[in-house]
Amino acid sequence: MNSEFDFGLITAIIKRRLGLVLSFAIATFLIFAAVAYLLPPRYKASATILVESQQIPTSLVQSTVASNAAERIRVIEQRLLTRATLLDIAAKHRVFADRPDMSPSQIFDAMRDATTFELVNLGGRRGGNAIAFTVTFESSNPRVAAAVANELVTLILEQNVKLRTGRAAQTYEFFEQEVARLSDELQKIENEIVAFKKANRDSLPESLDYRRDRLALTQQRISLLERERANLLDEKRILAAGLEDPELLAQQLDRPLTDNEKELRALERERARQRAILAESHPRIRALDARIAALRKIVAEELGAADGAAEDAGASGRNAIIRKVEQDIAVIDKRIANIEEEIAQLDREQHELERTISQTPSVEMALAGLNRRYAGLQAQYRDVQAKLASAATGEQLELKQQAERFEVIEQPSVPERPASPNRPLILLAGLGAGLGGGVALAFLIEFLNRRVRRPSEIVAALNIEPLAVIPLVRTAAEIRAQRRRRALVALGVIAATAGGLAALHFLYLPLDLLAERAIEKARLDSLVGLVRARLQL
Repeated sequence: MNSEFDFGLITAIIKRRLGLVLSFAIATFLIFAAVAYLLPPRYKASATILVESQQIPTSLVQSTVASNAAERIRVIEQRLLTRATLLDIAAKHRVFADRPDMSPSQIFDAMRDATTFELVNLGGRRGGNAIAFTVTFESSNPRVAAAVANELVTLILEQNVKLRTGRAAQTYEFFEQEVARLSDELQKIENEIVAFKKANRDSLPESLDYRRDRLALTQQRISLLERERANLLDEKRILAAGLEDPELLAQQLDRPLTDNEKELRALERERARQRAILAESHPRIRALDARIAALRKIVAEELGAADGAAEDAGASGRNAIIRKVEQDIAVIDKRIANIEEEIAQLDREQHELERTISQTPSVEMALAGLNRRYAGLQAQYRDVQAKLASAATGEQLELKQQAERFEVIEQPSVPERPASPNRPLILLAGLGAGLGGGVALAFLIEFLNRRVRRPSEIVAALNIEPLAVIPLVRTAAEIRAQRRRRALVALGVIAATAGGLAALHFLYLPLDLLAERAIEKARLDSLVGLVRARLQL
């Protein structure tokens, strides 16, 4: 068969195989119509939820929930689509009451497939975006679809409130725990500082100036006491020397002192004072010793001249004088002992002051470290307290639902007509598939038929040029049979059309309502009204 076809050949093939094409189209259409009739209707109930922004300006009150709306919606979706939740919803609303043989896994899969979440970005001015989302549930029962959709909306709102308040409460609890922890640490370091100050109270830096002044006073006091002790030792030495010559001592005590004796005693006292701060070999001490020795010779000569007058003193008088000198020496010894004890005590105090003064720098460094830790913890404590106050405000904001919230702007209602299957579309697809398949089948049969149908095919097959072509001459019986076939085809087309219209009327929508909706879709209702008004006139 030659593959070159012209339009006339195609038309001839379609006319010749018209019965086959129509039969195939009718059969296919009937199959699609049966499928459209047998498919159960599916109803969808949807709700639209708008994400509203915070009511109070964020410059005044800041929410503690940091997640954005899209993320929170996804979290809620995953929580709702869990196995336990979907099985509870299915059991509560008897979603699959007509299918008692379904297992829990099958119910879960069917519920998950029938539930749909879809984000909708509404856009906004000045770069802002308003977010909404829809939740849809599909079921063979319209009331069940609406009930489940309402149940999902309720759970979504509850989950959103629970999620936001839960996060706000967790934030508040976290900062509350931080405040308690920092308070404990502050108390602990305060106790450490108190214990450290108690343990090093003698070396604290704030008393350093006092201890230095005290050390200077102690050293000055020790110097004065040592000088007084030296004077007392010299006075004791003089009295002890007088005990060796009681008569001379008695004379000295009974009579008034001469000028040389007064000068001698003054030099001895001066020598005692100088000896407290100068060495024995010092030139000043040697000069004083020379002057004292010279004065003693002069005093001794004066005392030798006055011996006759002292003979009249009795032995009892000498003994009394000796006792008095011994008492004076005992008083001097007691005073010297007290001075030495006081000097020893002052020496211990001096050593202790020197020790604490030398320890003050290390104590000051350790105390500064503790104070730095305390100041750092105080700063953290104040910061956490401020955040705790913000967290408390944010929690109240969530509890009173003044922050970002979900608002249902379109409640799910009982659907009036099924969302699927689209029976008109199925019937239209069946009609198109039938006609297309019938034409394709006709062409396939023609291509497989090897009979000669055109003069050009004879030329190609026999390689000869025909003189004339005799057309097909049909007999009267063949003409009658052809007319009967055409009548049957026409009747089949009429029956298919009537069946399709009946299917639309009974299975989808009454034809009058369908016509009204078609007129409304085409915006011809005003024209139809005008025509009806003219016809009534």
